[in-house]
Amino acid sequence: MRGLLKVWKNLRFRLVVLVLITIIPGLILNLVLAQNLRSSTADRFVDQAELVANTVTIFQRERVTEIRDLLEGLSTDPLIRNFDENRVDECVAYMGGILSQHPQYANLGMFDANGITLCNGRGTAPGNDNSDRSYY
Repeated sequence: MRGLLKVWKNLRFRLVVLVLITIIPGLILNLVLAQNLRSSTADRFVDQAELVANTVTIFQRERVTEIRDLLEGLSTDPLIRNFDENRVDECVAYMGGILSQHPQYANLGMFDANGITLCNGRGTAPGNDNSDRSYY
């Protein structure tokens, strides 16, 4: 007990204890605030990522709907539905007109079940073999 009393009477010891008592709450507060800041920053990034993902999803859905509508319209046209090899020039002109209304597409074309080009909007010669593609 006397040793403890002797240490307590030491001015240096009392100053160190006083400084520690003063600094420790500040350090704890700093750690808590830093953790809260990290959490809120991470939450903001997650929110922004979700917003971007939702925006891209909406955009993609709109594109799919547009493409579906275009393909349905093409599939009901008599020139396409009742394709005649003697009317290739008409088909090319028709596809070219559709393509000019939809500049987002590089080309529009029609193929037979074996992947042979029948006509396209760019006017390249029919007969091109596309059967090496995975969808044939």
